[in-house]
Amino acid sequence: MTKDEVITEFLNSFDGMKGNNDGKITKQEFLDYYTDLAVSCPTEDYFCVMMEQTWGLAEDHNSQDFQTTVKQIVSLIR
Repeated sequence: MTKDEVITEFLNSFDGMKGNNDGKITKQEFLDYYTDLAVSCPTEDYFCVMMEQTWGLAEDHNSQDFQTTVKQIVSLIR
């Protein structure tokens, strides 16, 4: 696969059954993807640990590190 094909396949994976495979991830597609993923997890704690490890942050909303990391992730996604 070419670099562009890999990127397109990755972006389209967020579309799932409801998506339009346009190579773009809308906020709703992002939320739907993680909602579907959460439903498939055995527990809420499992999902939280998986998200912490995936995105490299801990669920501590008062932590400055948490706030900084979230802002960086949001900036990258946008």
